[in-house]
Parts: sequence; structure tokens; C-alpha cells
Amino acid sequence: EPLRRPTSPLVQPPHLAEPVTWVEPRLVCEVRHAGWTRAGVLRHPAFLSLREDVGTEDCVREVAATVTEVLARVDGEVVQEAGGGARGPGARSREPGLRTVSGRQGGGAGATTGAAGPPPAAGERPELPSEVAEALEILPRLRPDDWWQLGPRRLRLTHLDKPLWPDPVITKRQMIDYYVRISPYLLPYLRDRPLSTQVFPDGVTGHSFWRKDKPSHAPEWIDSWLFDGETGSKRWIVAREVATLAWLANAGVVDLHPWHSRVDAPDRPDWAVFDLDPFEPASFDDVRDIARLVRAALDHLGLRGLLKTSGQTGLQIYVPLRRGPDYAEVRGWVEEVARAIGRVEPDRITWEWAVSRRAGRIRIDYTQNIINKTLAAPYSLRPLPGATVSTPLAWEELDEPGLRPDGWNMTTIWGRLAEVGDLFAGALIGDQGLPGAGGAAESG
Repeated sequence: EPLRRPTSPLVQPPHLAEPVTWVEPRLVCEVRHAGWTRAGVLRHPAFLSLREDVGTEDCVREVAATVTEVLARVDGEVVQEAGGGARGPGARSREPGLRTVSGRQGGGAGATTGAAGPPPAAGERPELPSEVAEALEILPRLRPDDWWQLGPRRLRLTHLDKPLWPDPVITKRQMIDYYVRISPYLLPYLRDRPLSTQVFPDGVTGHSFWRKDKPSHAPEWIDSWLFDGETGSKRWIVAREVATLAWLANAGVVDLHPWHSRVDAPDRPDWAVFDLDPFEPASFDDVRDIARLVRAALDHLGLRGLLKTSGQTGLQIYVPLRRGPDYAEVRGWVEEVARAIGRVEPDRITWEWAVSRRAGRIRIDYTQNIINKTLAAPYSLRPLPGATVSTPLAWEELDEPGLRPDGWNMTTIWGRLAEVGDLFAGALIGDQGLPGAGGAAESG
């Protein structure tokens, strides 16, 4: 009754035949809907949740626009450069107005256990479970072929002193140690996701192959998931505990590539991905410029993106989504954004399928948004000299002159985590609707 008012608070009140009691708008809710009628009314709205983080003054009707139109609007706007400064030396020119803006960093909370838990908060260095820490103390003393008790699991480890990386030499024992220690950070990004793995039986300078199914000799306790795909049925490994990581490392797995979707909804990805790679003589500086354009497009679409290095030559941007759109819808949207950016920088971006015709340009690979097509997980090792790590970044770091896509490895990553924590945790918060998708939710 205290909120009652005699007239509608709406600029264009709906025409209703039945009696109406108008009240002051004080609460904001989020709804899913199927679109708008010509009269400006939502079709089939369904309540999702209250939004205490949004004020009523922030609720406005957004007009649908293509990515090209959004990017065109950005031209000429004054957008604060990250860090408040000018672009670094040697940066290439681009359209005016398409500049970086202040970063958004993912956060999380909670300690982890031997099973996948929530990601650590920024600046937090979670402690390993005591039984895992004790097992790591024993690992250096094991014989080259020995049994290892890791929590409740007993693993047979083999060829522990085999060199997997040369110069400096990194052994299988060291790789197992890394994957067990990094598990509180890594496992949240693998939980409930089918896993592709790249196996290097004789080290990273030898031959390799991709394993996409659980081998018959794998322990029964390793979780798996049966998927009937176009090429037949396959039982994929699902890494839900630290012992699975140790077993995979002992089997020669160097890098881990989880699906973008989970086993309970395999055709509904949790994020959209932009994979940026340079082709010589294009450089990593060019990749950074294109990443800024992707970020500008996302910002003007009201979307949050998370950035990480590939650990090899490029950058990858994840856009967390509320589950609903299928892979085809997500891929179509990423392609639309990518091609709009390509029209802004036509001389720097390539759409060629033939690698030989991509020279000197950057590829924005939207085709990564396909079921069972994958990218290296955050904190996965990569088969490059020094055992590089796919490392999350703050957007502001794009402006640091010394930034490299292979800038962190299995030794240096620990100092970074102690300093900044997990910058990628926001990728696990699926609170964004896909622009233009029928199931997109809005606040109002």
C-alpha cells in the first residue's frame, strides 16, 4: 500500500481493459522471453530472479542492432584507454574510437579439495588437501616405476624420469607434480566436460596423437561419458578429481582440451570463444590490437569477456553464456562479430582456409564453436620449450610491452598465481544472454 500511486510510472503504459493498481517501481527482475510484440509487450515472459545489483534507473529498452551497426556507433566516441594512457610504442593504427576500456576480472571464492570445486578468488593461493600435499612430498622419492597413493586412489606410475621437454630437461615426474599442484585452479574448468587430450609418448619433440576416448586399460574409477556422435559412439574421459590428472600425466598427456559444453547439455555451450592467431610476418602485437577490437565490440554489446594466452602464439577470449543457445547459434554470433571486426581491419584479418594464404594476417577462428572442438584449458601445459602454460590475463595487460603469448611456464606460473590469483573465474559464471537469441534474458 505505501507504494501505491494513481497513475502509471511507465512512459507508454499498456492498454488494459481490467482494473489496474499502479505502484512505484522499486525492484528489478530478470525474465526470459520470446521477443516483443508490436505494442511493446514481452511475449511469453517467465520470471528468473530478482536483480539486486541493478537499479530501476538502469532499465531501458534496448534496440536490436547488428554488430556492424554497434561498431559503427563506437567510431568517434571517447572511450578511456586502459590505464589512462596512450597506446604502446610500435602499435599499429586502427579505426578511431575502437580502443580498450577498463578491464573486468572474474572472481570466485572457496577452497578446493581433491575433487573439482569453485575456482580460487583473485589473490588467493588455495591449500591442497593434506593427503594430496603428503603424496607430493613422497613423489620425488618414488622409484622410476612405482606405486603412488594419491588420496583414496592408488596409481601405478611408470618411467618417471623420462625427459619430456629438452633444454631445460623436464621429466614426467615433474609434469605429474605440476598437474597435481595446479588442480585447485584447473579442475573447475574441466568439471563435467568431456576431455580431449594430446599425448606425447616420447616427449614433446617426438610424435603425438589425440585421444578422445577412455582407453580400455584406464582404471574404473576414472569417470567417463558415452557420446553418440556422427562418427559413432565414444566414451570420453571426464576429469572430476586430482587423481585423474595424475593418471593422464603418467600416460604422457601434455595438454588438456575440455569441451565448451557439459555432459548434461552437450549441445549447449557455456561460453562463446574467439581464437586469435597470427601468421607470419604478423606479430603478437597485431594479435593484441585485434583482441582490443573484440573487447570493444563486447563492451558495446554489454558483454563480459575473459582473456587468456594460448600458451603458444595467440590469445583466446571467452564470453560466458547462460545456457540455452546451441552451438550453431553461438558459432553464428561469433562469426558475425568477427566479420564485423574484419570490415574494420580488412588488411589485417584473414578468412582463408588455406594456411599458405594467411601470411601476414590474423585469423579470428569462429569455427572453434563446434561440438567436441576444443581449446587448451586455462593452466594447461603446452608442448613448447620450457613447458608453457595457457595463462589468464587482465585486459590491462594487453598494454604491457613485455607481454608474450608464451610468457609463463610450469615454473613461473606460481609467482603469478600468488600475485593475481585466478583471473579467469568469471568464465564459470554463465549470467549473459546471447545477443539476438530467442532465449535471451533481460532485466526490467
